Amino acid sequence: FGLGSLGGTTNHTRDLMATSEGQIWINSRNSGIVVCRESANGLQVRGLNTVPGTGNLPSSQVTGFAEDQDGEVWITTDAGLGVVYTAYNIFENGLTYDAQPILIETSEGIVERLFNGQPLTAVEVDGANKKWIGTSNNGLFYLSEDGTQAIHHFTAENSPLLSNNILDITIEDKTGIVYIATDRGLISFKGSATRG
Repeated sequence: FGLGSLGGTTNHTRDLMATSEGQIWINSRNSGIVVCRESANGLQVRGLNTVPGTGNLPSSQVTGFAEDQDGEVWITTDAGLGVVYTAYNIFENGLTYDAQPILIETSEGIVERLFNGQPLTAVEVDGANKKWIGTSNNGLFYLSEDGTQAIHHFTAENSPLLSNNILDITIEDKTGIVYIATDRGLISFKGSATRG
C-alpha cells in the first residue's frame, strides 16, 4: 500500500487492523492513524489526527485500537480514549468521522471525559462486546459495551495482576480467556464472554 505523503519518511508502523468495512487501519507511530481502502478507483488513503474534522484524536500518539461488534473503533492514546462511531464515513466527502470521548458522571454530579489525559496502552473487545482497557500506571479496566460503567478495575494491589503497567491485551475468542502482558510478565484472566 502506497501511503503517499501520509507514509512520511520517519514514521513507523506500530499496529494494523482490518475492519468489517474493508478498511485497513495503520497505527503510524507518533503521527496518528492512516486508514486505507481499496476501491474501483484504486487505493483511498485518509489520515486521522488530533484536528477536529480530520479525526479529533485525543493525541497523535496512538497506542492501540480495536473494532467492536457494532463497527465502532475504540482508540487508546497516551492522553486518553476516543471512539469513532462512524468509521464507515471516513471516505465519504462531507460526513463526520471524528473520534468522540465517552462522557461519564462522577459521584459529585460532574460530567467529564472517561480517561481524560490518562496514558492508555491497549484496548481489546470481548465476545460480549465489552471493552478491556490497559493503562501505563493504573492497571486494567473492564468496561460495559458503551464504556460508561466500569465492571472491574484490576490493579496489582487488589488482584493477582503482576503490575499496573499494562503493555498489551489479547482475548482467545473460543474460551474467553484474557491474556494480559505487563512489564513484569504475562498473566491471564478466565473471562466468560466468548464469540459465537
